[in-house]
Amino acid sequence: MSKIWHKPENKILIILLLFSISIGLWNNFRQLWMQDNGINATEISQIISFGTLFCVVGILIFSRYIKLNRIKNFITISLLIKVINLVILFLINNTNLRPFINLSVIIDIIIEKLIIISIYPLVVTIKKSNTLYSKRKLVEYVGRDLGVLIGGFVIGKTILGVLFNYNFCLLISIIFSIISLLILFNVKIENVETKKLGQNILNIFLRIDLEQLI
Repeated sequence: MSKIWHKPENKILIILLLFSISIGLWNNFRQLWMQDNGINATEISQIISFGTLFCVVGILIFSRYIKLNRIKNFITISLLIKVINLVILFLINNTNLRPFINLSVIIDIIIEKLIIISIYPLVVTIKKSNTLYSKRKLVEYVGRDLGVLIGGFVIGKTILGVLFNYNFCLLISIIFSIISLLILFNVKIENVETKKLGQNILNIFLRIDLEQLI
C-alpha cells in the first residue's frame, strides 16, 4: 500500500476518484436541488447550457496559456474555487437568492470540466502512458457511478437523526472535494522533463474525448 501511495501518478488517480465521486453525487441531484430553490426546468436547462458554453470558451483560453509546469497550480486553484463555490451554494440554499444560485451553478459547471480534463495533462508531467490514460477514464467513470450510488442510497433517509436531503448530498460532495484538494497539496511534481516545461497543453487537451464537454 505504501508503494502505491508513494507514486505521484497513483495519488492523482485517487484524487480523480474522490473528485469524480463528488461530481456523481452532486450532479445527479443538482437539478432537483435547483428545483427545490424555485428554479423551473426551462431555467435549469438554460443555466446548464450557459455553463457548458462558457466551459468551451474557458478550455480554449486555458489550453493556450497554461503550461505543463503550471498545471498542478491551475488544478489546485480551480479545485479550491470549486470548494468555495459549493460551500456558497450550500449556505444560500432556500434563501431565494436565485441570481447568486444561477451564477454559482454556472461557475461550478465550468470549473468541474476544467479540472476533469486537466487531470491527464497533470499525469503527463510525471509519466506519459496510454495505460494511465485508460486508467484515468476508468477511475472517473467508477467514481461518478459510486457518487450516484451513494446519493441514491442515502437520499430521503434519516440516519443517526439526520435527514439526508439534496443539500446534505451537496455537503457530502463538498467533503469529497476537500479531501481530494488536501491530497493534491501533497503531490510532488519532480519529474517534468525540461523540454516539457514550456510546452503548451493545447495538444493534450485535444486528446480529451468530446464526451467530457457534454
